[in-house]
Amino acid sequence: MASAIEAALLFVYSDGVVEQANSEEEQFGEERLKAEIIDTQSSPLRECVEMFEQEVVNWSTNGHLTDALSILAIEID
Repeated sequence: MASAIEAALLFVYSDGVVEQANSEEEQFGEERLKAEIIDTQSSPLRECVEMFEQEVVNWSTNGHLTDALSILAIEID
C-alpha cells in the first residue's frame, strides 16, 4: 500500500544567522528565524532564502554582519 508523503523543507544555517545582533545587542535568534520560515512557507524556496538573508541584514547594526551568514535550504518531495 502506497501512502502520500507531503513535501518537506529542510533549513540548515550557520550560527551567524541566529547570533547576529542589532544595535541593542539583541540576537536575531531561533524564534525570529522560525517565524520567518512560517511567514514565507508559501513562497518559492529561493525567495525564502533571500528573504531570510535580507531580514538578518536588516536586523544587524547598519547592515554590518559580524559573522558569516550561511543558509542551505532543501525541498524534499
